[in-house]
Amino acid sequence: MTVAEHHTGNETSTPNEGGIKNPKVVEAVFNKKPILLPKGRTSGLEIKHEAISQGFAIQPSYVLFQIKNRNHRTVIGDTDIVEIREGIEFAAVADDDNS
Repeated sequence: MTVAEHHTGNETSTPNEGGIKNPKVVEAVFNKKPILLPKGRTSGLEIKHEAISQGFAIQPSYVLFQIKNRNHRTVIGDTDIVEIREGIEFAAVADDDNS
């Protein structure tokens, strides 16, 4: 189940009844826009599926990158595991895009 399916609207960024934000979902950056991702370990393919479920115009075949220090990009394969944390940044481009 994706974050988009599990959490409707914007409830993941609003405090729960105790005034604490949902600790299982964090805001990250995907193609320079905010995205909600499940905190913890997840695969590159799961990140792409989550982006698609939240309306990003990408395909599962796109190449996923983790962006570090604003300009260093590391390829994340579909089976590679990434530790998702608040503010982590990703970009996805078509496989034939040489940008």
